[in-house]
Amino acid sequence: MLADIPAVGKNRTNHVRNLHLLVSLCMAIAVMPRVKAQGADPYAFWLMPAVNYQISEKQYGFAQLGWNPLQKLMLGYGNFIIRPKPNFDVNIGFMYIDVTNREVEEWTLMNGFTARIPVGKMLIENRGLVWNRFITNADDMHFYRNRVRLMLSFGNASQFSPYLVDEFSYSFNRGDFSRNRIGAGCLLTLCKRVVLDVSYARQSDRISGKLNLFFIMATVRLPPGKHH
Repeated sequence: MLADIPAVGKNRTNHVRNLHLLVSLCMAIAVMPRVKAQGADPYAFWLMPAVNYQISEKQYGFAQLGWNPLQKLMLGYGNFIIRPKPNFDVNIGFMYIDVTNREVEEWTLMNGFTARIPVGKMLIENRGLVWNRFITNADDMHFYRNRVRLMLSFGNASQFSPYLVDEFSYSFNRGDFSRNRIGAGCLLTLCKRVVLDVSYARQSDRISGKLNLFFIMATVRLPPGKHH
């Protein structure tokens, strides 16, 4: 019993340190000067808190808010997940995007699938989404987005999982591959029910050009419901 006490204290210390790091990152991004070096590619930061709830053995609910202070964007996202098989999900999603100080709103449907193939400590994940964007004061846009992610999981107390990711978008409006994002990130379990996802992606778009994207996503796993 006595031998277990230092380990518990150490885990609590690690959790506090991880939470302090998350808060520090969020504050740093919030107060970051909104200027960039001349000639440099633009960048954007997304802060995205979320909650995840297991409704039943094969059904999940996910809700997320997003704030992009540099581009003055805010979003709300909801996703209902059906898992008919352990490594296959059907995603039914809806997103609302608001551009601050502009008369632009966007209502988005994001429906698709996610398939996972475990290979030892590596997980190969493929997500396909039909992205329907209904925009006020602008033309509607429709895309197919396909993301491939290679994740490596380390079985330690912090559940540290680095990953590489590539996502392309095909525009149904123009009939071409309009965007590609390639990047890397990591998942970190801060405590039993809080997961932090930090990532960077280099975006290449036929219309808007290059963009450096940084994401900080913190998801709280709510206690699962009683499954019958």
